[in-house]
Amino acid sequence: MTKSVADPAGKVFRGGINLPRPRRMLWQHRINATIPLGRLLVTKDSLTLWAIGDFTLGTDTYQRVTIARSDVVVSRVHGILRKGLAFCDKQGVSYFWTYRPKRVVEVLADYGYRMAEPLA
Repeated sequence: MTKSVADPAGKVFRGGINLPRPRRMLWQHRINATIPLGRLLVTKDSLTLWAIGDFTLGTDTYQRVTIARSDVVVSRVHGILRKGLAFCDKQGVSYFWTYRPKRVVEVLADYGYRMAEPLA
């Protein structure tokens, strides 16, 4: 089996997201989009998370969260009904939920992201 080679343009994954909201709106402290409305773009320099469709977040709240590779530590997250990854940085913890976290971990390893122990 050959080792995959990291694509310079990056790799996009489909899943769910849960992100800290930098600009708080009343009770909404986090952005949440269920599978399959979340996206994760992994490049050699950064991670970008966002949700597709304005109906998921409202028309004026659409945003992308970008985290530099040097600032992030990646952990696996396991729950009863979910599997995914936690991206810890200075702004807080961002989550990406997917049915196939192993594929995402392989790409992150190809790009040299720091991995930590799984979170409970």
